[in-house]
Parts: sequence; C-alpha cells; structure tokens
Amino acid sequence: MSNQEAKTFQGYIQVLPRQAEKKEDCAKVALIADDGTEYPILHKGVGMDLTQHVNAHARVVGVLCPCGEGNALTVRQFTVTDGFEDEWYDDPDK
Repeated sequence: MSNQEAKTFQGYIQVLPRQAEKKEDCAKVALIADDGTEYPILHKGVGMDLTQHVNAHARVVGVLCPCGEGNALTVRQFTVTDGFEDEWYDDPDK
C-alpha cells in the first residue's frame, strides 16, 4: 500500500466498462467524483463492498495509487450518503 495520506472523495459508484476491469487489481466499480474525475476502486479491503452500492452517492476515504495511466483508490472506509438508497428496498407494508 502507498504511504500517502488518506483523503476523502465524494461521488457516485458506477460500473466500469469490461475492458477497464482487466487493469491490474481494479474492481468492477469506480467512484465518479462530484467534479467528474473517475477513480477505479482497487480490489482490496472494503473497496470490494462498493459493488453492492452501484449508482449510490458515497463519501469514500482512501489513498490514491498509480494504476495504468491514472490513479485508483484503495478504499479504507466509506459511507453511503444517498438518502434514497434504503427506501428503494423498504417494504412500506411491513
């Protein structure tokens, strides 16, 4: 792991195109930051759990690492900040 300081990023979790998945240790998802920057999520630690939150807005704490021509994120922790995500799965009749 890199010795860089952990930083906080916010954005939406999106599925990577199939050819991008084959790069090194990148998972199947990326964080599309609120500024439009795409950060593939490395297939390590809690980053793998983000595949369960595709299309949700999240606050991610992680370390940027070189990956291919850009940077990828090693995620240390995340919080889903999309207030509607849980409502889609709740059954109002329960």
